[in-house]
Amino acid sequence: MGFYLLGSRGPAAGVVPPPATYFQNDLYFYSGTASASREFEFGGNLIANVDADAIVNLTSILWSTPTEVLGGNLAFSLTIPIGYQDVSANLEPTNLRTSDNVFTYGDPVLGSQIAWHSGNLHYTVGTLINVPIGDYHSGEIANVAFNRWGMDVFTGISYIDANTGWDFSANVGVTFNGENNDTNYKTGDEFHFEWAVSKAFSPAFSAGLTGYYYEQISGDSGDGANLGPFSLKAGSPQSA
Repeated sequence: MGFYLLGSRGPAAGVVPPPATYFQNDLYFYSGTASASREFEFGGNLIANVDADAIVNLTSILWSTPTEVLGGNLAFSLTIPIGYQDVSANLEPTNLRTSDNVFTYGDPVLGSQIAWHSGNLHYTVGTLINVPIGDYHSGEIANVAFNRWGMDVFTGISYIDANTGWDFSANVGVTFNGENNDTNYKTGDEFHFEWAVSKAFSPAFSAGLTGYYYEQISGDSGDGANLGPFSLKAGSPQSA
């Protein structure tokens, strides 16, 4: 599980708005299953035959400053997750069924970025930092917080035609993960590429497609990594 929310930098991925303070709220839904033939480590537990559901509200504040750095606009952000997670699974090696759920706050994510603008072309570079001060429950298989430091570095680009309303955007980044000191588990580093094509039909409504490609570029490690260098690869088209 990575702290970077895949698909979150879609339309206008290369844009930082004019100096002001902005608020954004995203409601994230997830539901997934894994068969009994695939084992995972959650909260220091070895589990299989997993059913997991999550609903997380992410409130973000973006402060676009009047300060220029290297000719680009400097901005800072803060995201606070609060949500619910429910996980049921078989505990290995006993195969006993267990379940866990939690409603709490997760780790805040701090961000900074610099953006440049040239006509219809907008591009940005930035970083996000996961701060492990959320409500983490050691030994449980359901957690909203990650209990580890993490840093994502990214660059985004957008071509936006205000006359036609078309937006063509892409974002690429790498997430570096620290170790969870409670489980002695270090998630591997992650690569993500996101794209989006959308059209604005009015100042209040747009529609389009967004998707991502994800690959874990180094294996999991640490004394708690009993499954060895576990890694993942995934691509997922979405509608927006």
